[in-house]
Amino acid sequence: NPNPNPNPNPNPNPNPNPNPNPNPNPNPNPNPNAPFCALTFGAAEAQGLFSATRQKSVIFAFRDPIDASLEEAVGWPARNLLAFIAKRYGMEGKTIQLLSLRGRVPQASPNPSPTSAARIVEDWKEVVQRWGRLLEVKVAEFGEVQYTGWEANQKGRMGPRMANLSNLMDPARLANSSADLNLRLMRWRQYPDLDVDALRQTKVLLLGAGTLGCSIGRLLVGWGFRNIKLLDSGKVSYSNPTRQSLYVSADAERGDYKSVAAAAALNKILPGMNVTGEVFKIPMPGHVNAADAPAARAEAAALDAHIQASDVVFLLTDSRESRWLPTVIAAREDKPLINVALGMDGFLVMRHGGRPAAPPAAGGEACAAGDADDAAAEPQRLGCYFCTDVVAATNSLSNRTLDQMCTVTRPGLAPLASALAVELCVSMLQHPQRHRAPPPPTPILDRVGPLPMAASTQPWATPLGALPHQIRMFISSFGIVTPTIQSFDCCTACSGGVVNAFAAGGADWAVNMLQNPAKLEEVSLTLALTLTLTLTLTLITLQLSGIQKLREVEVDMDWDDDEDEYDDDSSAL
Repeated sequence: NPNPNPNPNPNPNPNPNPNPNPNPNPNPNPNPNAPFCALTFGAAEAQGLFSATRQKSVIFAFRDPIDASLEEAVGWPARNLLAFIAKRYGMEGKTIQLLSLRGRVPQASPNPSPTSAARIVEDWKEVVQRWGRLLEVKVAEFGEVQYTGWEANQKGRMGPRMANLSNLMDPARLANSSADLNLRLMRWRQYPDLDVDALRQTKVLLLGAGTLGCSIGRLLVGWGFRNIKLLDSGKVSYSNPTRQSLYVSADAERGDYKSVAAAAALNKILPGMNVTGEVFKIPMPGHVNAADAPAARAEAAALDAHIQASDVVFLLTDSRESRWLPTVIAAREDKPLINVALGMDGFLVMRHGGRPAAPPAAGGEACAAGDADDAAAEPQRLGCYFCTDVVAATNSLSNRTLDQMCTVTRPGLAPLASALAVELCVSMLQHPQRHRAPPPPTPILDRVGPLPMAASTQPWATPLGALPHQIRMFISSFGIVTPTIQSFDCCTACSGGVVNAFAAGGADWAVNMLQNPAKLEEVSLTLALTLTLTLTLTLITLQLSGIQKLREVEVDMDWDDDEDEYDDDSSAL
C-alpha cells in the first residue's frame, strides 16, 4: 500500500450512518512495512514496485537448487531471473536484492487450519533465517548477457537444441521399458523364436473380472499384452479383495463395479496400456423372459461386437449357462477362446477348436454328412466346453442356497488355473494355426520332464513346447491330466447346425434359444437323429452295394459241375 496513512478511515467527514463495522475488510490499510508477495508479468503494474523510493525495499526470492552450505554462489535459476527482470522491467544497470531460498520447502494444504497455517509460517521463518541467502546484485546490461545452450541449427541460425529424454526420465516409459525387459531376456537366453510383438498387438477380451479375471489380467500384463478389455456386471464386495488380487477394501466401500476397478488397477500397475472395463451382463439360457427379450437382444448384439473386435477371448464366468452364447459367437467368428472353470477341488483349462468347416444340412438344424474324402482330408476339430454335455445349458442358479450360488473353491486353485490358461494362450499364439493347432499325441502329454529337441519339428510343437487341448487338475491328489476331446457333431454350442443357425438368425435366434433352452435340445436331437439316419442309410447303401457286387462276381464265375474224383487233400477248401 503506497499510502502510509495508518488511519483506517481516510475520509475526514464522519459517516452519518452509525455502523460498528462499515468496512467488511477488518484491515483495509495494512502496515506498509509488512512483507507481501506480488506476482506480475506486466511492466505497467510494476512501475510503482520498482520506483526509486522503493527499489531497495523490493526483494526477489527464488527457489535455489544449489547446495545450502555454499555462501556466496547461487544456482542457475538466478541467471534466468535476472535476465527476465532486466528485459521486462528495465532494471538494467540497477541494483536489486536477491533472496536465495535453499533446502526444504514447507508444504501447505489447499485449506490449512489456523494451527497448520501458523506452523507453516514458522517453518518458512526457519528456512529463510537458516538457509536463505540475501544478496545485493547489480543487474548487468542486457547486451552483456551471455546465453548458454544455444547451437547453430541446420540453417546456421543460433537456437536451442532439443533433446528428447522421455525414454530416460518419463516414469511411464521407464515402467514400460522395464516391464518388457524380462521378455527380451527370455528371447535372448532361451526362446529366440518367441514372437513378442504378436503378444503386444493381440486384443484380449476377458469375460468375467472375478477371481480368475484378476489373476489372468495381471499375468497377461507380465507376458507383454497391452490391449485388454474386461466385461463384468458385478460390484466389488467386502469378501472379494482377499481372493481377487486387483481389488482393495476401498473399492468395496465405494461399491465400484469390478470391470472398472480392475481396469483402473491394471493401469496403475503399468501406466500407458490400453486397458478398459465395461459394465456388461451376458444373457444366459433360462434367465430371459418375454419382458427381458429386448434388453437381451441388445446385450447379445453388443457381446457379438465385443468378440468380433477381439483377437482372443477368455471365458471366466461363474456359471455354466453364461458360457453358452460366448461359445457360439466365438465358434461362428472362428475366434480363439480359452475356457477356465473352477470346481471345489479341481479346475479345467481348455482351448476351443475352430469353426466347423462342414456346411449344414437343409434348414440349418441338421448335422451335415460330409463327404468321406473331405472328412479324411481335414483333421478332426477339437471340442468345446459343451461337447460332452447330454443336456442343453439352462438356468442352474435359481432356487439355490448361497453356498451353491457362490463359487466355493480352494483359494489356491484360481492362481494355478489362471497361470496355466495364460501359458496355454501364449503358446497357442506362437503356433501358426493358432486355435486350430493339433494337440500332441498321448505319449508326449504323459511325458515327465522337458520335451526332446526333436519334438520342436513336430506339427503340434510351438517355440514354448507342447499345446494340449485340455488341462485338468485334481488338487486332492495334486494330479494333472491333459486329455483331448474331439468335437461333437451335434453339440449345442459349436456344431455346424447350431453355428450356422445362429449365423442366419443372429440375435433374434439367440434370444429365442435363451428364452427356450429346451429348443436347444430339440435342435441337438434333430441333429443326432439326422446323423443316425444318415449313417444308417450309408451302411445300408454300402451293404446293398456289397451284395450287388457279390452277385456280379457269382455270375461271372465258371463253375465245374463234373463229378471228378474227390481229392482228400483239398478238404480244407
